Amino acid sequence: TAQNSSPSPIPRPPADQPGDELGLEFVFIGPSDEIGNSADTTVTASKRGDPSIYSVRHISGCGYYPASPRYELVGDTLELSYILEADMDALPASPCAYTSEFRFSHDPGTSKVVFNVRS
Repeated sequence: TAQNSSPSPIPRPPADQPGDELGLEFVFIGPSDEIGNSADTTVTASKRGDPSIYSVRHISGCGYYPASPRYELVGDTLELSYILEADMDALPASPCAYTSEFRFSHDPGTSKVVFNVRS
């Protein structure tokens, strides 16, 4: 069963992204305790005109929420990241799949995209 049975996207601007030339909008879709068979991090690009959307799914302990979403352009690579902060109402326990979207109003124009959770 999913912890968040009907997730509603929560748009969050990148509060600490200096010089946001690509117009990032961050949307946290939600966590789920249905992680499936893969613990791999996935990034899926979706280009439907503007914006450019990168859906990210990764596994971490339950009881967190993403904060301070960021991006960095390094050569032909777009590096996406955020910090996981503890939800004070939940105790980290079993693994959860976290899903979010990084939406850009301007195409980053990169050939490679990676995601990391910053500490």
